[in-house]
Amino acid sequence: MGEAKARKRRGEEPATVGELRITLLGLDPPVWRRVRVDGETTLADLHDVIQAVMPWQDGHLHEFEVDEVVYGSGPSDGFPPLFGTPPRREDTARLRRLLSRPGDVLYYQYDFGDSWQHEVRLERWLQPVEGERYPVCVTGERACPPEDCGGVPGYAWWLEALADPGHEDHEDAVIWFGEGWDPEAVDLAAANRRLAGPGGGVPAGNGPAPPGVVDHEAPDDDGGLAGLRATARAVIEDALRADPDMSLDELNARLAERMTALNRTPRSDLLGSTPDQVRRLLADDWSGDDTIRMDVGLPAAALEKARFFRNARSFLALVDEHDGFKATQAGNLSRAAVATLLEGLDWPDGHVEHIHRYHKVINEHDARGVHHLRVLLDLAGLIKRRKGRFTITRHGADLLSPHRAGELFALLFRTWFRKLNLAYLDAMPEAPAFQNTVAFTLFRLGQVAGDWRESAELARDVVLPTILDEIPRALDSDDGFDRLPAMLETRVLNPLAGFGLAEVREEPGRTKWLPRRFYRKTDLFDRFLAFRLDG
Repeated sequence: MGEAKARKRRGEEPATVGELRITLLGLDPPVWRRVRVDGETTLADLHDVIQAVMPWQDGHLHEFEVDEVVYGSGPSDGFPPLFGTPPRREDTARLRRLLSRPGDVLYYQYDFGDSWQHEVRLERWLQPVEGERYPVCVTGERACPPEDCGGVPGYAWWLEALADPGHEDHEDAVIWFGEGWDPEAVDLAAANRRLAGPGGGVPAGNGPAPPGVVDHEAPDDDGGLAGLRATARAVIEDALRADPDMSLDELNARLAERMTALNRTPRSDLLGSTPDQVRRLLADDWSGDDTIRMDVGLPAAALEKARFFRNARSFLALVDEHDGFKATQAGNLSRAAVATLLEGLDWPDGHVEHIHRYHKVINEHDARGVHHLRVLLDLAGLIKRRKGRFTITRHGADLLSPHRAGELFALLFRTWFRKLNLAYLDAMPEAPAFQNTVAFTLFRLGQVAGDWRESAELARDVVLPTILDEIPRALDSDDGFDRLPAMLETRVLNPLAGFGLAEVREEPGRTKWLPRRFYRKTDLFDRFLAFRLDG
C-alpha cells in the first residue's frame, strides 16, 4: 500500500497537498478536473484518481510519461519488453519528486487504441485543510467521453449524431449516451463518492451476505426494523394481558415461537419464499452438501454444448501443451499467447474478425473473452503465474481428465458466481447486494425461467425485492434507463448461457444496438443445480 493510502486509512493528514489540473487533450472546449492529492501519492494511486474523476472504467492499459521517462504498472519479470525500454515502476514514483514546482507537468495516456491523452499540471503546493479529505475533486468542466467511442474524432462524430435528429446514427447515440445526456455537465459529487470509496478490483462476492438479513424484515406492511419491533411488542402485550404474572422466560419463549412462525411463512416481498429459505440460500457456502447442490458427476457428453466450459478446458489444455504461456509485466497474457488462444478456442461467428477490425495489436484486454477465461482459471486455482509465465497447476491438470468433467464444471461455476466480481463484466457500478444475493436469483430462475421470457420481465421475478431500493442508489441512474435488466443479462443470464444452463434468442428492438433478448433455462440447468430448502 502506498504511503498516501496508508495515511488516509489511518486518518492522518498529509504533510503537503498538491493541487493538480487534469486536462483531456484534443477536445475543444476542454474536459478538465482540478484535484487535490497527498504529496506522497504514487503514480499508481494517481491512475486511480484520474479513473475516478473523469471518470473512466479502467478497462484498458495506461502509462505515464515524465520528462521522456515512461512509467508503467510493474517490473518486466526478467523478460525484455516487446518494444523499446521497459517502463519504470509507477507504484514507487511519488508525485512530490516528479512535480516539484508549480507549472511542472506529466502526461497520462489511457487506452492505447482510442489514445486518450491527459496533461497533469501542478498548479500549487498547499498545506492540508482541516477536515478536508484527500484526494478530493474541487472543480472541473464538461463530461468525459464514453469508453471505446473511437478517441477524439470518434467522440466528435457521436456528438454530431446525438445533436442531429436526422443523423443516421442518432437513435444509437441516444441509446448509448442516454436520454438528456449533457456534454457540458460534470458531477463533482459522484466523482468524490468514487474517490472516497474502497477502491476497485475487490470482488463483491467473496462470501455470502450475513445470514441475519431477513431478521430485520417486517412481517407486515410497515417494513423494516420498525415493523419487527411492532410485532414483538404486540406479542408481548397480548401475552401479558392473558397472564400479567408471566415470567421473562415464558415471554421469550412466546416471542421465539411467534418469530419462528413468521420466518416460516411465505411472503410476497420475498417472491413467495419464506425468510428462513432466503436466509439458507444466502448463507450457503456452495460446497454442494447443504442448500445449493451441484451434480459433480455429470459426464463430459452432457456438457459438450457449453461453449464457455469447452473453451475453459481447451485453454487449460493449451497451457499444458505449450508448457505455459508468457506473462507480461502487468500480469496479463502475452500477445503471442492471446493469438494462440484466439485461434485455438471456439468463438462465435465473426468474433475474432471483430477484434482484428478494431485492434492492430491485440493485447489480453482487447480480447475480453480470453481475458475473462484467464481471470476465472486463475481465481479457481487451475493456472498460476510464476517467474513470468502462466502454467497449469496440478489440480488443473487433474481436472482435465474427461471423467472429472463434472467436477471442473462445478468449480468453474462456483468460482464465477462466488469469487469473480461480476461488476467487472460491464460498465455499471458494483451494486454488491446484487452479487451477494445471486443464490436467490439462481433459485428463482429455476422456478420461473422454463419458458422464453424477456430480461426486463425476468428481472422483477428473480432479483430479491428487498435489495431493489439499494440498486438504483448504487447505480445513481437518473437518465430513465432501467439498468436492472441489463445487469441481470451481463452478470447472470449471459454467463449461464455460456455454461449451457440457459438459452438466449434475440428479436429486433429499437435499434440494431439494442435488440430484445429472451431467455429460458435448459434441461442441463435442472440436471446440474438443485436447491434443498426443506428440513
